[in-house]
Amino acid sequence: MNLVIVSSSPAGRVARRIQKAATAHAMECRIVGVDDIATLADSILPDTVVLPRISPEQNEMASRLSVLQARGAYVINPADSWVVSRDKWRTYERLKEFAVPTPKTVYALAGTIFSAELGLGEQAIFKPRYGTHGEGIIVVKRGDTIPREEGVLQEYIDTGGADIRLFVVGERVVAAMQRQAKPGDFRANLHQGATARRYVPDDMMQQVAVRAAKSMGLAMAGVDVLGSAGGAVVIEVNPSPGLGIEQYADSDVAGAMIEAIAAGLV
Repeated sequence: MNLVIVSSSPAGRVARRIQKAATAHAMECRIVGVDDIATLADSILPDTVVLPRISPEQNEMASRLSVLQARGAYVINPADSWVVSRDKWRTYERLKEFAVPTPKTVYALAGTIFSAELGLGEQAIFKPRYGTHGEGIIVVKRGDTIPREEGVLQEYIDTGGADIRLFVVGERVVAAMQRQAKPGDFRANLHQGATARRYVPDDMMQQVAVRAAKSMGLAMAGVDVLGSAGGAVVIEVNPSPGLGIEQYADSDVAGAMIEAIAAGLV
């Protein structure tokens, strides 16, 4: 088996971290940039496993993964799964289709006025349709106008600025952390200054996370959930989660990824 990491940052820490884990498991592994997908397709072999690590800024590259699939490579998180999981509205529709608990969500065009008719209560969370790292996410209240771009309005669930990131590999959660927004903010994204600590999810939360990843067609994913009175609800599913969770969860996530690949579990 040959492993190829297709990365937006081929010299970056995450790709090198996964390659190191592969080497430790005696697995041949090389890293190529996303711009080299076409070249890679010219020489792809049926016994090749492709692990994409594509940044949101280069999301259009994900559609090119289908070329590798057509050439016989096994792509972990195939092209279609990226299209769905990087689109917040499609993500919501897919979660609902597979009966994965998620906050009530409505589609919102730029200029939409948040009102009672939307059925989301006195306030809601607006998220840009293709945003990432918490950028552009705001709280809106009755009478507020949606700014600049299309997106989704999501039911506001007050957790005190905390959420939980679970790293799913195949049929199991291999790491989890609880993130806490910085004072005065509600976004629990590390890119927005949040802090994190190790978290031990119960069986039900783990099952919800695995179902969420499966609903997107993702074999590996970062699943973000909120705790609510009715249990865990999924708010995001990330097809290319970072490995910063390793330091908070005290877990060898890269090793778990490689072990699952070697065992054919993803």
